[in-house]
Amino acid sequence: MSDRLLYSQIRYDRMQVLQQHFATMEGARFRPPTDVYETEDAVVVIIEVAGLQEDQFEISLSEADRVLTVVGRRQSHGADAGRVTFHQLEIPYGVFAVDVPVPWPLQDAQHSTAAYNDGFLVITLPKAQPRHVPVRVVGEQASG
Repeated sequence: MSDRLLYSQIRYDRMQVLQQHFATMEGARFRPPTDVYETEDAVVVIIEVAGLQEDQFEISLSEADRVLTVVGRRQSHGADAGRVTFHQLEIPYGVFAVDVPVPWPLQDAQHSTAAYNDGFLVITLPKAQPRHVPVRVVGEQASG
């Protein structure tokens, strides 16, 4: 790797850390890494947010807008100790929000589940099953 390329990479890395720091300042929100995949029966959303308790999440499903929204707040551990000098700051703290468009037809929100384990919030949204509608012949006359 050339010196010029290495210098550019170092500047880029420092800028990323700086942007992440400013994005997590009071009033700003960050978006944690999120995976969304579809199975035959459900849509599964996995959000990586370590360091929270299960009651620190607010999960809502807007059926009108077809959007799943997850909001929470991760508290900083070091900043609570008073005056602190950070030597490395890569973990985002503060309010986070994730909006996931849900274009698939789903069952009622009451059938959805959420589980938090090992820093991952896993939300399962069961898909609506096709409904068979019987066809009835109307006005058929008996021949005879």
